[in-house]
Amino acid sequence: MTINTMKPEAIAALKKELEKNFGRKIASYRDCVQLVDDIYQKTESTVNVNTVRRFFGLVKTNYNPSPAT
Repeated sequence: MTINTMKPEAIAALKKELEKNFGRKIASYRDCVQLVDDIYQKTESTVNVNTVRRFFGLVKTNYNPSPAT
């Protein structure tokens, strides 16, 4: 399943769950950097900060996160 095939409700639920686990709303570049660090600390998996920014709608782009993300 890719971000393009997910229902908007599922994407919203995923965002809400990420923010809940992170402990606050993702609203800025700094939040994204800290979330990326938090993800790495908990999973040892890397996620690009710009991918997080796109996912949370903090940067305009024509690209969606890859299925691997």
